[in-house]
Amino acid sequence: MAFDRSPHFCLQYTMTRTPRLINFTPWDGDYFNPQTIREILSACPKLHGSRCIPKPLPATGLPPGFRLVDVKTQNIVQKQELVRYVALSYMWGDGNELKLEWKNVELLSKPGGLRDLRLSGVIADAMSLCEELGERYIWIDRI
Repeated sequence: MAFDRSPHFCLQYTMTRTPRLINFTPWDGDYFNPQTIREILSACPKLHGSRCIPKPLPATGLPPGFRLVDVKTQNIVQKQELVRYVALSYMWGDGNELKLEWKNVELLSKPGGLRDLRLSGVIADAMSLCEELGERYIWIDRI
């Protein structure tokens, strides 16, 4: 899978109880193999047991207005039940990028509502990776 829309960096953290960033370097790899992440994600519950399997929460525990991006239907969704999702928190751009607002929530919630929009490279890459990993939903801290 090629990531050509956003810059690439390698972040290295300590493997301690409270991880901290110890190195930050440009990553000049042009290709990334999502199978590596799939293998790590599938191995984690097997190796770590219940520490990697979250306890189920009632859907009523979701914050009001909690929304996800459905990468399959390319729109914003508000789920009534708990679903598995990937999370993206990133450094926002200059403020000119797409934002979910009351005036566009109806449009962005329609199937295909995100398909023809100009999304930031970080968001587009994250959605592509999410889909490549077989995950349907992604929470993005600002869209």
